[in-house]
Amino acid sequence: MSNDSIEEVVLEVPIGLEYDLEINKDGVLVVQTELWLDEDMVTPVSMPFYLMVDGLLDSTNKDLNFNTLFAIANDLTREAERVREVAIRIEDSNANVADLFNTSFDPT
Repeated sequence: MSNDSIEEVVLEVPIGLEYDLEINKDGVLVVQTELWLDEDMVTPVSMPFYLMVDGLLDSTNKDLNFNTLFAIANDLTREAERVREVAIRIEDSNANVADLFNTSFDPT
């Protein structure tokens, strides 16, 4: 068969992606990604967040510059504060409900 008879074909395959942040059994923050073609074919992929940061900070990274690093650090700080505020609000709410019913609040 000669190369003259080869034709390129573009296949479009719809793939679903879902991302989540989780703490694994070892207490490590991971980015959990699920890829699926349909409900029966789900492939989970986990990556520890620190590995993503290691890749970002790798000295061989040619795109590494201080402006980008500051921007990323500022965004991470801002999002951490948002998460912390919600956690405090939930904790305070649970403690207030416990006080209302004269019980102790044990978050563990």
